Amino acid sequence: MKRELQIGLKIKEESDWKIAYFREGGTGVTVVDSRGSSCSGMKSDYSVFFSSGCRIRNERILLSTESWLPSAEAKWMEVKGNLPCVVSRDSSLSEDVVLKLVNDFSAPLVLKGAALDGGDVNVVLKVGFNTPSPSRKGIRGFSISMSSEMPVGFLDFKVQRADGTAILGKFGGEKERNSGRKYSWYQFLALDGRLDEEVIVAVKYLVSLKEAVIPVQGRSGLFGTVAKEKVQPGRN
Repeated sequence: MKRELQIGLKIKEESDWKIAYFREGGTGVTVVDSRGSSCSGMKSDYSVFFSSGCRIRNERILLSTESWLPSAEAKWMEVKGNLPCVVSRDSSLSEDVVLKLVNDFSAPLVLKGAALDGGDVNVVLKVGFNTPSPSRKGIRGFSISMSSEMPVGFLDFKVQRADGTAILGKFGGEKERNSGRKYSWYQFLALDGRLDEEVIVAVKYLVSLKEAVIPVQGRSGLFGTVAKEKVQPGRN
């Protein structure tokens, strides 16, 4: 049976620096329990999700081990080390793209200056209807996703009706996830009233990216959560 431990770290908005993504490879973080058992080289993932009707932005770091669990007699765990990542304080908004509200409809887009070296990144936007729709009658639910062969600092989708007015609501859904060498970001949306045939979408993303490390140190009981220190990105 596979043994795995996952530790979630919640990020507080205490800085104008934003995490774009974690660099590939293992982390520089070690976890040790009160009995002295330890594990290094943990894997890391970073996600952004919205709650309370997409009004509250939540960032989360998830650390995981593949074959380590704390000792049965352990009373606490301590996480300590550095997380290599890419950060920025600057953002940009892409050009508008018209997306037809047809399942699997897609369109290419270029995010200028989105790469770590300042270059452009080619992405694909896609419409989906294979997601749960809201229970309220008269609301049409759908999703917009963006995929790329390169990691980018995705922030948000700006979505408008064809006449330029903003959509009436967003609902649920996590907004960023990556897997292996394929990266994708998605958002669930809802249109109330008339059944639009298309929407206008622009992507907000980070530019002027910099490599950094985030120091992490915290101790927790096995039934609690690990607190983290204030994030102060630093250049390598």
